[in-house]
Amino acid sequence: MNELETVVARHYGDTGLLSRIFAGLEASGADLSRLHPADLSAVEEFHIGGRKATAHAVEKLALREGQHVLDVGCGIGGAARYIADQSG
Repeated sequence: MNELETVVARHYGDTGLLSRIFAGLEASGADLSRLHPADLSAVEEFHIGGRKATAHAVEKLALREGQHVLDVGCGIGGAARYIADQSG
């Protein structure tokens, strides 16, 4: 495993990750009982370009309600949640 793979595996494999995400959301004023994809973008769009890159890709796909998307290697699912929110 190279250094980048090790860092990513350590990040997502950390048992305290969910607690840290919830703590950060609470600190930002988010309502944990009514989260929206935008509330999570800082922690789940963990790729080059972040949410802006995801939005660009989704726009180019021209998805319609009822279509399916497979997001492979999605971390905690940020891009998939964004796609579902934007296209139904």
